[in-house]
Amino acid sequence: MSDFSFADCKDQKVARINAEFLDLSAIEKQLYGVRCLEAFVRTYEIQHPSVDRLLDHLKSIGEYSFGRWERAGALLALNGRGDPAPSDLIEELPEDLRPDFLRFVEIGMVDAYAVDSISPLQFLLQAVAILEVHEVPLPALDFESRRRK
Repeated sequence: MSDFSFADCKDQKVARINAEFLDLSAIEKQLYGVRCLEAFVRTYEIQHPSVDRLLDHLKSIGEYSFGRWERAGALLALNGRGDPAPSDLIEELPEDLRPDFLRFVEIGMVDAYAVDSISPLQFLLQAVAILEVHEVPLPALDFESRRRK
C-alpha cells in the first residue's frame, strides 16, 4: 500500500487546474477571474454598489469594442486602475480582507490589458491563490466555447 498524501492530491489538482486554464481564451480567463472575485465577495458578504457595478462591467468584456469597454470602466468608482477605492467601501471591509480584495480588483483590470502574453494566466493563478488562502471554493470552469470543441 502506498503512502497517501493530501499534498500530492492538492499538487495534482493544481496541475490539472493550471492545464485547464491554458486552454482558455484571454476573454475566458478574464471571465473566470470575475467568477473568482464573485466567489470572494459572496463568501465574505461584501455588498456595495461599486462592487456590483465593477462585476457587471468586468463580465461585459467582449460584448462591445475594447475601447468603449475600457472607457466605461474608467468611469467606475471602483475601477482597478490605481484610483482609490470608495472610502465607504474600504471602511466596510474587514481590515484583514482589504489587501486581497483590492488585489482582486487590480488583477481584473491588468488581465484585460494583457491579451497577447502569459500575463492573463499569471493573474488568473494569482486570483485562484487568493481564493485558496481564504479557503473559498473555486468557481465552476464551464465555458460554452469549451463545450463546442
